[in-house]
Formats: sequence, structure tokens, C-alpha cells
Amino acid sequence: MELEPVHPPKPTLRAEVSLTREQSLRKHVRAAVALALASFALITARPALAQRANLSFETPSSEDPARPRGWKSSGSGYQLALDTVAYDAQRSLRVIRSRAGGFAGVSQTLATAGLGATRVRLSGYVRTRDATGGSAGFALVVWGTSPLPLYAEAMASTGATGTQDWTRYEIELPVPREAVRIEFGAHFSGAGTAWFDALALETVTDAAITDSVRAYIQHALELMQTHSMRRDSIDWTSFRAHAWEQVRGTRTVAALHPVLEVLVRRLGDGHSIFVRQGPNRNPAPVPPGGERAGDHVGYLRVPGFGTADPKQSTAYADAIQDAIRTLEATGACGWIVDLRNNTGGNMWPMIAGLGPLLGQNPVGWFVRPTGAREPWTYERGASLYRGTPLATVTRAHVVRDADAPVAVLTDGRTASSGEAAVVAFRGRPNTRSFGAATAGMSTGNESFEMADGSRLLITTNVYADRTGQTYGTVIAPDVTLPASGSGQPTPNDTVAVAARNWVESQPACAKAATPHR
Repeated sequence: MELEPVHPPKPTLRAEVSLTREQSLRKHVRAAVALALASFALITARPALAQRANLSFETPSSEDPARPRGWKSSGSGYQLALDTVAYDAQRSLRVIRSRAGGFAGVSQTLATAGLGATRVRLSGYVRTRDATGGSAGFALVVWGTSPLPLYAEAMASTGATGTQDWTRYEIELPVPREAVRIEFGAHFSGAGTAWFDALALETVTDAAITDSVRAYIQHALELMQTHSMRRDSIDWTSFRAHAWEQVRGTRTVAALHPVLEVLVRRLGDGHSIFVRQGPNRNPAPVPPGGERAGDHVGYLRVPGFGTADPKQSTAYADAIQDAIRTLEATGACGWIVDLRNNTGGNMWPMIAGLGPLLGQNPVGWFVRPTGAREPWTYERGASLYRGTPLATVTRAHVVRDADAPVAVLTDGRTASSGEAAVVAFRGRPNTRSFGAATAGMSTGNESFEMADGSRLLITTNVYADRTGQTYGTVIAPDVTLPASGSGQPTPNDTVAVAARNWVESQPACAKAATPHR
């Protein structure tokens, strides 16, 4: 949410960066929203917005006077109670958490019958003291009949942090005709103390939009219609009409973000995504590594990589080639490239690091809807797109045996750029893949910067391997095997052992295993 852009931009576009999204992949639900709301239990739905209850937390629960009436609490590691430190009237809701991670919060649910197509605004006041490792804010979710929400907003990067006095926040979402209920509440994902008070839930009656909103959504629609891989199969009149209906009454560009997050999913490619402007929420990269598997096989662990930072890209690619260099020096005659759990990100450091094992160029292609093909290559320590280096190593290694056997391991979490690495080995002689089918995002995105610094990542192409075989969906391995019991890949799990046995059976390794006389 799961967002792993992999295709380099045209020269006028920004370099693409990963949004690994907690491996949401096809779920298309923002990880921050899922974190804030996944455990929010529902209470009995009320028939109209007018019947929302106790939004200022003034009325205690009859069952527990320390808690507010009409609110359902959930989360982990928290103390929740009414407090006399209030913004308005006599009471507020106080949440204390001793550690960051997870969340704690309260929620209510209201039926939307009779509302029609409209917008809903949730506002209120938040106060924090020593809030670290997360933020305090509000959450709003619009549900239809599907298990997934129609729209969701949880202030993932805009909530209250540190120590601050009462501050007003608001969030808005469209409520389309197919909506059946609204879930709303307050949540705290950090450590420290947060207070909430004076919430208000209201419909937005003014359907007018500002000029900045109009220009922003118009630009986004033009980018989608111009660049989407599926542009020729989409009814753009209907698509645009739906978009304009969802933004009725929108006053700020920030309020457009949750709409665009949903709108790009209507492109139907399963990979396009809208990335909000804000702090980089990508986790620190997990470094690649290598070790011996058996006596003569080099095992390479190649995780996802979610940044376009040149220094980090070089460090990642260096780590792979350093492992190849070290393992070859200790007698490796063949290789296992483990791409399981590689959820994608930036493909180019992966290609640069694995380059010594990839063999002849090109190692892959982007294929446009027009049939135009754009090559990926590896040359002297650099991965190149249409001849332009996009990632390099500090010191390029050349293996002794460029045709050594290679086993590639995949699973259902191998996605996007991870799938690009899979494709780069397809068609290479003396290569075999093991494990489970990939996630099915073997397509490339291009990144388009919006006026506020957000990015629209649009799927524009499918991958093809060196033989010309195109993909665009799941990539099945040559040998399908169940995952190990723990689900965490290791050099000694059943999939890796099967791959090692195959590598060791190949002539290059059989020769290495023969004792010298």
C-alpha cells in the first residue's frame, strides 16, 4: 500500500521511489489507515448523522464512569479515560501509551441512509505531551458493501506530535451513493499522552471547489488518460464524471489526496498509486547479504529496496557484489538468488548488484502499449535504462564462470521491482526458478510530480525478458514448492534446499565437488 514504482521516469520526470506499503499489494488500502483502523470494532449503526453521540466526551459510560459513553475503544498498550483537561466544557478523552507502535483509539459508526452523494467533514481538537514515535489524530472511513473501504483517511503524516496545546484538525471524505456506513474516531499511535475534545461530524453542503483543486484534479486526470497502460480500454467520459462527482465541495488540495488514492485504482492495472507529499515513510533499507549453502553454493539474499538515494543505491548494489566476490573466493560454483519477500522498490540497484550473474544483454525490456520496447542492460558495474546508468557499484566484479548455474527463489511477496529481478534471469542459460508464483505486479510505473510535491505513479508498461516473453501478471516458477513452515526464507528451508540440490547437480558444481587426485 502495499507501491513499488520500478520504471524510471522520462528525462523530465523525477526518479521513482518505493512505497513498500506493508505489502498491501492488491489490497490497495493505505498502511497508515490500516494501522489506525484495522482493529476498530463497530458499534450498532445509527440511522443518520444527526444521531451522532457524545462527541465532546462529556457523558461518562454507565458501565465504566472513567470512559465516554457511546464510544468503542480498541488497540494495544494504552490507558484510556476521561479527563478534566478539556478544550471545551468539562471533559476530554485522554490516551496514555508507554510505547510507540500499534495504536489506541475510539470509534463510532453511523449509517449513511438518506445522505445521497455528499462529503463528510470530521473535525476536533488534539493536545499532546511528549508524543514520540507516532502521532495523534482523527480517522474517517467510508464503507460500502465490500470488505474494503470506499475511502479512508487517518492523518498518517499530519497528526499531532511532541508537546503542543489544543490544536484544531479536520479531515474530509466523499460519501458516494453506494456508501452504507461511516466509521469515525480518534487514535494515537505514538508513546506519550494525547487528549481529544470537541469533535464534530458534518456534511459539506457547498458543492463548489476552489481553483487550485480544479487545476489539480484536472492535471491528474490528464496524466492518467495520457499515460495509463490501459488508456485505450477505459471509458474516459465515465471515468472523469465519477472523479468530478467525488471532489464536489473539496476546498483544499490536501483533501483531494484520499480521492486520488482511490481514483488511480480505477485504472485497473493493479499497480498505479498516488503518493502523498510528506515525510518519507519508507522503512530503513534491509541490506542484502550472502552465505554458503552447502559446500559449494553461494546463497544471495536480495530484499526489497525502497529509495532512489544514490548513496544508498550504491551501498545496496555493493553489498550484493561484495557477497558474490567473497563467496566465489571461497569456492562457490553456482548460485541461489533469493527474491522471496522482495516487495519491490527501486529495481536498478538490484540489477546493478546482480549484474555479474545476469549474462548477456539486454537482461529485460519495458514494453509499451504501442509495442515499443526499451531495454534494461548491465555494463561494467552499472544498470542502464536505454543506455543511461541509473545505479552503479563502487568496484565492479567479474565472475570466473558467467554461465554458472543460478537458482532463483520467489514467493507471493516477490513484487514489482522484485519481479523485475526475476525477469532479468528469465531466458538466461543454466537457470531455474523455485518456490511460488510472484505477486503479479510485473509492470512498470512512471512518476509524475504534482503541484504540492505529491506524486502520481502510473503504470505505463509491462516487463519482458531477454527472449521477448512479456509478463504483466504473476510469474510462475519452474518448480512450484510450498513455503517453509515459518514463512521466513532461510538458506536451509525446503525451497532453498531443493534449489541447492539442483545447483549442485549441474556440471559446473558436480566438477567442483569431485575430489582431486
